[in-house]
Amino acid sequence: KQTLKEIRLQTDQTIRAVDQLEQLEQKGKQELVRVSGNFANYSEESIRNCYESVKNIQIQLGVAREKEYQLHSQRDKYEIRLVRLQKTLQGAERLAMRIGSVLGYLSSQISDAVAQMAMATKNEFIGVQIIKAQEEERYRVSREIHDGPAQDMANLIYQASITERLIDVDPDEAKQS
Repeated sequence: KQTLKEIRLQTDQTIRAVDQLEQLEQKGKQELVRVSGNFANYSEESIRNCYESVKNIQIQLGVAREKEYQLHSQRDKYEIRLVRLQKTLQGAERLAMRIGSVLGYLSSQISDAVAQMAMATKNEFIGVQIIKAQEEERYRVSREIHDGPAQDMANLIYQASITERLIDVDPDEAKQS
């Protein structure tokens, strides 16, 4: 929001500068028309100075207009971003409220489950041991599923490739393999 505020301020200042330069350009062009119309009454240097002055104002005006365009573009990007962030914030606030509700519900459900476990086992230590044993078993089974079949499959492929090569050399031993 602060960056957007600063960009808006810069944009306003740049717009005012562009307006002032446009007025200066108009005055400079009017002076140039007056000087060109009375060419004989002015020295070559004063005519050149008039042209240079208008040219410099036009260059400054072009730079200021480009800066104004860039600031408008930057301002638009920040405004869009701010709107998106506000929507995200609103969504996050709604989500936080929902999570709070769910946590309240879950904590009551967990409390009920803990009470039921305590009543069923009548010993908190046994419940912890059961959970620990379940976790260890889950870890062991996952390790077996991951390591065992993968190694067996790699070994089977390796033996099959050896047997394939052996068929041409010694068919009897290949059959035995």
